[in-house]
Amino acid sequence: MKRINYYMSLAIGMLLFASCASEETRPSDWLNESGEYIEGNSTYEIRLRGQETATITRAAIIGDESTAILENMGIFALARAKQGTNPAAYDIQWFNAPNANITYCIMDNVEARMESGDISWTGKYFYPITQFYNYDFYGYYPYTDDIDRNDNDVVAHYTIDGTQDLIWGRATSNEDYAYSAKYYRKYPENHPGLLAPDPVLELKHLLTRLTFTVQPGESYHQSGDYSQAEAMKVKSIEIVDAYTNLDIRVADRENIDEADWSDPDHVLRVTLRDDTKADLALKNPDGTALTLTQVPLHTDPALQVGESFMLFPATSYVIKIVLLDENDVEHISEIPLTLTFDEQNPIMFARGKSYTVNITVHGPREISLKGQLEDWEDLPGPALEL
Repeated sequence: MKRINYYMSLAIGMLLFASCASEETRPSDWLNESGEYIEGNSTYEIRLRGQETATITRAAIIGDESTAILENMGIFALARAKQGTNPAAYDIQWFNAPNANITYCIMDNVEARMESGDISWTGKYFYPITQFYNYDFYGYYPYTDDIDRNDNDVVAHYTIDGTQDLIWGRATSNEDYAYSAKYYRKYPENHPGLLAPDPVLELKHLLTRLTFTVQPGESYHQSGDYSQAEAMKVKSIEIVDAYTNLDIRVADRENIDEADWSDPDHVLRVTLRDDTKADLALKNPDGTALTLTQVPLHTDPALQVGESFMLFPATSYVIKIVLLDENDVEHISEIPLTLTFDEQNPIMFARGKSYTVNITVHGPREISLKGQLEDWEDLPGPALEL
């Protein structure tokens, strides 16, 4: 009989640190890259920061503030509300302005780069000189041209293979006139001696991360014998029937202040585009096919296998593992290895959380599976034995 044991605790898959307000002199240089003034621009250049201290690997954004890099983000700057200064201001329709002078959208899917919290892009963008609207900023990762723009919503489309880390964030403020040229002019009047803080994107991971480690177990036939297990190699790990076609709802004006919009679980932020599924294979960090991983000695720590999976959140995942013995004979898990908390009371694997799944190999015939999810304080560590 095959034995499967696992227990779970939660590891937070992202770190957020408050970023500091800009101390650069305002107003900024208000000419474009060619030294020309663009009609309709104010003197206030758009500057943006990201509240996601992370470095990039192929499958997940992890790390610390000193190495925080996102190579290709998409940025939108969209009108949130009328300032009330000009009664002639049109009602907001982000992508259906009645004429070229109406500035509902001042950054339209601009490709950007974040490093140590600083977000940059090619060229310069300025807040409008008109006092019509306040603006919010929306950032997502990775950048794509496969975008739907309707009057008042933005949706980005993806087909994932388990290596993409989908991230989203919004910068908004209740400060008077934030964000606009008038915000920067008025802020020092209301806060003497202070410069207006630049907008900060509060970036969130939208998928569930699974990382796999392997270690040898004792033979069930001879206590203290690890020799058969230590001779094994991990050839492949797959997630069976994983959802692949996903959408990020980057911006949605109709729900701009609804609870679902700011829900920390972001239930509506990433959704299924359809029911397309595929078997996803674990890969190396560079995206190549998984390299054979030798099961470590029982005296050594558990060894990570490949990179990690980034998956649409679900209540369970079916896992297929293929091992090679010392004669390079394949041993495939004969029954589905289902990773779940409780089959009777399913609990969703959380968005933005990182789960470590430990594979214990007991020899050519026996495989056990453990999931270690740290810091989920409200959930005890259940055990399942088959």
